[in-house]
Amino acid sequence: MAKPILNVQRQSIPTVSDAYSNLLGIKDDSHFINISLSQLDEIDNQPFPINEDKVAQIAESINNVGVLEPLIVVPNGERYNILSGRHRFRACKLLDKQDIPCYVKNVSDDIARYIILATNTDRNNEYKPSVYARAYAEQKELMKKLGKKTVSSIAEKNGMNSKQIYRYIRLTYLVDDVMEWVDNEKIAFLTGVELSYLTDEQQSVVLNFMLDKSISEQDLTLE
Repeated sequence: MAKPILNVQRQSIPTVSDAYSNLLGIKDDSHFINISLSQLDEIDNQPFPINEDKVAQIAESINNVGVLEPLIVVPNGERYNILSGRHRFRACKLLDKQDIPCYVKNVSDDIARYIILATNTDRNNEYKPSVYARAYAEQKELMKKLGKKTVSSIAEKNGMNSKQIYRYIRLTYLVDDVMEWVDNEKIAFLTGVELSYLTDEQQSVVLNFMLDKSISEQDLTLE
């Protein structure tokens, strides 16, 4: 008996580049090439700090198995700006690599900025709450500007629910001193969210009262 013939189409593996094109509903005309490290630049206006320990860890991985995930870059004259992959870029420099695989995308400034924000916020628990708060808030405004679904899309992308994203965004209403307390875990995340509904003056009064009286968060009741 002849064996049945299965009509199975070859499947392509979705890349990070594909994911953001699909999310934003844009045509993906990116192309994949190896680019000399000397032609790549980090963007100055970065909301996310570099973690040198992570650079060292990635360098060790690259030394063993190579670069598994290409950078995402945009052309800038004869050079390229890095949208995603600064840690991989620095790791390759640490290893004295000559080039690195990259997806070159031709996108608007707004979409480029969105990619910078989104490719960093999907790295869970890597940054302080204030960093995520400002990044989610900026993502929300960019998505709105691009005419896309906002908070629900951001939540889905990060494996969270919309309420969690809104809570992070609420932290952007905190005064700097209170935000610092949340970042340093002197005040719990949810307490910071509750304090965000107070005026700047009221927040400062609460903070100063806690400092003067050496009151802990457990003694604080918000009404």
